[in-house]
Amino acid sequence: MGPQEFKRLFRQLAESTPDVIFLFTADWEELLFVNDAYEEIWGRSVESVEADSTDFFEGIHPADRDAVRDAMERITAGESVDIEYRVNEAEDYQRWVWARGDPIPDEDGTIRHVGGYVRDITDRKRREREIEQARERLRQVIDLVPDLIFAKNADGEYILANETVADLYGVTVDDVEGNTDQELLASEEQAEQFRADDLDVIESGESKFVSEEELTDADGEVHVLQTRKIPFYPPGSDERAVLGYARDVSDLKAYERELESQRDHLELLNEVVRHDIRNDMQMVRGRAELLEDHVDDAGREHLDDLDRAAIGAIDRTKTARDLTQAMLRSEDATEPLDLRRIVESRVDAIRSRYHHAEIEIDRPIPATTVLADELLGSVLDNLLKNAIVHNDDDPTVTVAVDREAHVAAVRVADDGPGIPPDRRDQIFGKGAKGLESSGTGLGLHLVGTIVDQYGGDARVTDNDPEGSVFVVELPVASGESQ
Repeated sequence: MGPQEFKRLFRQLAESTPDVIFLFTADWEELLFVNDAYEEIWGRSVESVEADSTDFFEGIHPADRDAVRDAMERITAGESVDIEYRVNEAEDYQRWVWARGDPIPDEDGTIRHVGGYVRDITDRKRREREIEQARERLRQVIDLVPDLIFAKNADGEYILANETVADLYGVTVDDVEGNTDQELLASEEQAEQFRADDLDVIESGESKFVSEEELTDADGEVHVLQTRKIPFYPPGSDERAVLGYARDVSDLKAYERELESQRDHLELLNEVVRHDIRNDMQMVRGRAELLEDHVDDAGREHLDDLDRAAIGAIDRTKTARDLTQAMLRSEDATEPLDLRRIVESRVDAIRSRYHHAEIEIDRPIPATTVLADELLGSVLDNLLKNAIVHNDDDPTVTVAVDREAHVAAVRVADDGPGIPPDRRDQIFGKGAKGLESSGTGLGLHLVGTIVDQYGGDARVTDNDPEGSVFVVELPVASGESQ
């Protein structure tokens, strides 16, 4: 193949590529060859640059000219150079290129020519810019999150960490990323546990939830974390990693411990109330009964007062016991219960204790199943006793039950002095009681507490012509037809 044929084939090949191919003299003064792709990138004709080779570099962005000039000098000195720079100053026609320049020595080693090619990388740069902008927006979001957000690769190195992680480690985000827990944590035991959990997720491909783990921060303070870790593949990579989210629950755990301690104390108090005080009151009643044959009529009145006081104390301990049980009950402790059976049994029980009171059921109780628990009996007992003891010598109490849509309403009506309207909103509050009452007010507080836990409602209205009506609404068990 002769020189002319070779040049023809070379030019044909050069014109078929989208990259710019160029050949200069070593001093960059004379352009010996450039293909038509130059026009697409620089926006000027090949003829113009062939006529004046200095135009080849005119379109380089001012901010990149020094870097390009340095690269040209290095190529002339015998070094192959890669460089990225912008061409064309116009904002609407600005492009990024990647250029490769090589020295071309003669047979004797003298560099008389330099050549290379230029590739348009504008689309790549645009995608990189979009990715970087998305990464910056993601960084802004995760740094606003007060919980720990992080990702680690298979080697245990952090490839992502938010400000919360960095703050706990007492360093910057840049110091966290690229390092491992072994390098960042003072506790080797904690670092090894974190590493074991990370590898478990990466190797199994399954997420993992750690309900409680400790992390000692840079100041030596121990934090309790709840952590979720999931398998993760970083964008643009098939490398396996782990993505994690951890919440600092130290305050919650401290509160739970305090609550558990209070619960233990409350259970102890409940045991004392249920056993010791009730036994003492029963002993008082028994001794008082033994004294009946040893006192005169005036003394017998004192014994009757003593017996009533002991019975009242026993009732209060039962109320306190039930209130304690209500405070300790779990939220999901309700079950379907036969309301008619419970109402009828409690009415019979109260009748047997308070013979002077007239207690009647106004109309047949509908067969209804409500969501409650064993404390529902205490609710009814306290409503009935409240209607009796805060009344005159011969109280009349009427009980009625109505089914209304998704609730069952129990109404306990009395003919007592009634409750002023300005006190009705507080009547079920802690310690609330009637103006002339000598009681503690815990009975109605117990009613309000338990009914509220059932998801029901308790209120009081006027009775006609006198007295009060206490209304308790209870949720009906699902699936029951009216």
